[in-house]
Amino acid sequence: EKELACNVLYTYADGFGESFLPYVLQTAEVLLREVMSPMYTVRVAATCALPRLMSSVNLGLKKDPSLLPMAQELFINILKQLLAVLEFDDEDEVDVEEEEDEENEEVLLIVAECVAAVLRTAFESGGLTDSNVDVMLANDYNNGQKLPRYGVQLQEVGNVLGEIVKRMQIRVHKRMVARRNLQMLGNEVDVQMLENLEEGDKRTNEFMDSLSEGIGCIIKAHGGNILSQFTQVCQPFADSLLSMEETAPPLKAVGLFFYDDMIEYGGTGAQVFVDKAVPFMLKYADHENYLLRQASCYGLGVCAEHGGPSFDKYTQPVLAKLLEVIKAPDSRKGTNGSATDNAISAVYKLCVYRHGAVQKQVLGELLSLLPIDSDRLEAKIVHYRLMQHLLQNDAFSQEFGDKMRAVLQKAAISQKGLNQTKGKYDEDEAILSEHTRRYVSSIQ
Repeated sequence: EKELACNVLYTYADGFGESFLPYVLQTAEVLLREVMSPMYTVRVAATCALPRLMSSVNLGLKKDPSLLPMAQELFINILKQLLAVLEFDDEDEVDVEEEEDEENEEVLLIVAECVAAVLRTAFESGGLTDSNVDVMLANDYNNGQKLPRYGVQLQEVGNVLGEIVKRMQIRVHKRMVARRNLQMLGNEVDVQMLENLEEGDKRTNEFMDSLSEGIGCIIKAHGGNILSQFTQVCQPFADSLLSMEETAPPLKAVGLFFYDDMIEYGGTGAQVFVDKAVPFMLKYADHENYLLRQASCYGLGVCAEHGGPSFDKYTQPVLAKLLEVIKAPDSRKGTNGSATDNAISAVYKLCVYRHGAVQKQVLGELLSLLPIDSDRLEAKIVHYRLMQHLLQNDAFSQEFGDKMRAVLQKAAISQKGLNQTKGKYDEDEAILSEHTRRYVSSIQ
């Protein structure tokens, strides 16, 4: 009955949105208690419903700013309880000869996803979402007008980052111990043990992805104001993931994403991380694991744009490596397409932000590879920026304007993200933002 009740509360909060506001606090009190229920199904149902409450609050905040203190308090209570649940992961080492506790593992994954969801909802409280490229790249966000209205307070950032990273460290340690234990068994290893190890690794990757996304939201929200906290808490963990050869490639990608986010959003103070991050990015830009490849290629683009003078000496080696990735025979094979899109975007950023060291003809050649459509977010960003060149009639537009318009027109007729039933494009799946699509319509 409790499971059913929690599921009903989820449905109501999700379906009624802003109208559910009068019941949010009472519902939160019930759900926060049931998150610690001894019954697996109740814990899952209660946990999944919590982010829905914050979504209802976000809708209400748009009309009633007086809800802000309640939103902040609710956010803190939910985040604190979710992190408390993750402490269950501290208890036992993994025995590779036995299957892991399926129910406990499932709960931990769901809790990690909800930690990310709650931090993401807080970040989006100012009006910015990942798919809202028009706002993301506009001056009102850069000037602070779209920053989160509530979330982890600056004075608490160090503690929260420490709590999250601690749980990530425990998870990584347990996987490494599991692998070492398996190696020690030698010829006694059987198929079931290997399957258990592989399943544990897969869950760990999902767990780490969720929590690293949550940390990314904190970095985006505070930017350069948390450089010291990042240096003390996140950087040592990222360095350990990247420097140890036994670290699995998806976990190395997590380490790179830490640097990607800090360099992108940390302002000029974060340029000190360029010398630490770029060598790893160059090393892994053509890695066979697509997650590590994508984190590297994306990061090289971030450093080209935001790395300042610290990046100057890397411009030519980075350009050579990215062109190598783009032209490789496997560049569009399987899951590599998204990483290749990020490599193309990174070369574009080299052309724009390092134009003194990159010949103009590189941009002309690059435009022949556009539009991109595997990484939908990166596609929207690149195409939006092409539109900006044309609107501003800058030097790039004057030389390559016809090619840029042709790229955008080709992107506009792409069926990617088109909902055939509704006859319109899904914001997350489309390769053009709404603003860019309207612009293309005006020039046809």
